[in-house]
Amino acid sequence: MDITKLPIGGLIIAGLGVAIAVTFVVAFALTNDERGISGETAVATEVPPPGVTAVISMVPTLKFNTNRLVVPAGQVVIEARNTDGGTQHNFAVFPSKQQINASSSLGDTPICANCTQRVTLNLQKGDYYFRCDVHPQMEGTLVAQ
Repeated sequence: MDITKLPIGGLIIAGLGVAIAVTFVVAFALTNDERGISGETAVATEVPPPGVTAVISMVPTLKFNTNRLVVPAGQVVIEARNTDGGTQHNFAVFPSKQQINASSSLGDTPICANCTQRVTLNLQKGDYYFRCDVHPQMEGTLVAQ
C-alpha cells in the first residue's frame, strides 16, 4: 500500500483518532483517584511529627487523603488535618462499620476548617472503621498491626 496515494482527509482522521485514544489513556491514568490501575488501595505515607503515630488529612472534594491507614497496635496518636478549605469535618474511629453509634466510638475529634487535631487510641491488632460523621461518604479502614 502506497500511503502517498491516500487522500489527505483520511490521514487527518486517522491522526485525530490516535490523538483521542492517547488522550483518553493519559486522562484515565491521571484521574483514577486513590486507587492504582491494579486496584490497590492507597496507604497514607506522610511522615508524622514527633509524638504522632500517623497523619490523615481531609482534602477538597470531601475525601480523606487515604482510605487505609496502618498503625502499630497499642497506644497510637493520629493527627487529623483539615485542609478542605472552609469545610468542617471530624475524624471518628469505630470497632467496625456495623457498630456506628456514639457509645461504640473508640475516639473522635471535631476539626474546624483549616485546623489540626489529635486523637489518642489504644488499639489491639485488627481492622477498625473510620469516617467523618459530618460527611459519612468519607470513610476508610484503620489497620492496627
